[in-house]
Amino acid sequence: VEGSSFACLFSSVLETKRQFPPDFGLWTRHLKEILAKTVPDLAGIEWGGFPRSSLQSFWMGSIVGVVISSLQEYSIPVVLLHPAEIKAHITGNGNATKAQMRLAVQKLFPFSQKNPHLVDAFSIAVTALRKHYASIHLR
Repeated sequence: VEGSSFACLFSSVLETKRQFPPDFGLWTRHLKEILAKTVPDLAGIEWGGFPRSSLQSFWMGSIVGVVISSLQEYSIPVVLLHPAEIKAHITGNGNATKAQMRLAVQKLFPFSQKNPHLVDAFSIAVTALRKHYASIHLR
């Protein structure tokens, strides 16, 4: 949003053991702990690019459902984003590589590469903000 600024107040990656079926209760508890600490204004979720296995895709979709449900309990707007949409917004190329994404994000937000999830998190955040506020201005 022109003239505005934002900051990443908190970031986290929910890591669980790779198990099928996933422990939805664990995911819900972890997410609610994060939401209780931060109560974000907006949540961006990358949706797509799931594994080719139909069973893994089913469980990933179920986990996304748990995340969206938890966010809705706190009345947090959710923006679903396709990977190509994120890449196109950040680099201008919907087929950008991880290296191209890293370079583009580092131009916007200089940071050290200690956490490999930072590029994804910042890319999703910036794209979600743009998409959310564009939809508000169109109403």
